[in-house]
Amino acid sequence: PVAADGFVYTGAARTGGGLVKITAAGGGVKAEKVYFERDTPFTLGGQVLVDGSLYGTNANALVCIEFTTGKVRWADKAVGPASLLYADGRLYLHEENTGAVVLAEVTPEKFTEKGRFVPPGRPAAVNRNEKAWAYPALADGKLYVRENGVLWCYDVKGK
Repeated sequence: PVAADGFVYTGAARTGGGLVKITAAGGGVKAEKVYFERDTPFTLGGQVLVDGSLYGTNANALVCIEFTTGKVRWADKAVGPASLLYADGRLYLHEENTGAVVLAEVTPEKFTEKGRFVPPGRPAAVNRNEKAWAYPALADGKLYVRENGVLWCYDVKGK
């Protein structure tokens, strides 16, 4: 889930995503539905909120929506379902089906891919349902990408 300013967003695989407004009510908490949409980000790879825009993937594309309304700002099929993280103005994505690692600019206006590669020595899937679901991680200028027992580390620190 992504929480900000009294709102909580979450999604469910192959279902959609939605936002609720959380308020105090009668000594407890009240959750009021704001929206639930099928085309919003909902994959297992999570979502990130940056300056009022929510980024994540659905079954078909990388999607940017307006957080408080659910309005789709853009969707780009250049990236399929993926786990993602946000750092230093960029999205780092790891596609669940292809294993590709994608670097993208973060803007609510459009998708701009800055680079893409498939890590070398990608492990073979033991069964057809195995996906690259581990979230990429970034620490001390190093990007860590894991898939089915293999871990790659890339220096992404700027000069």
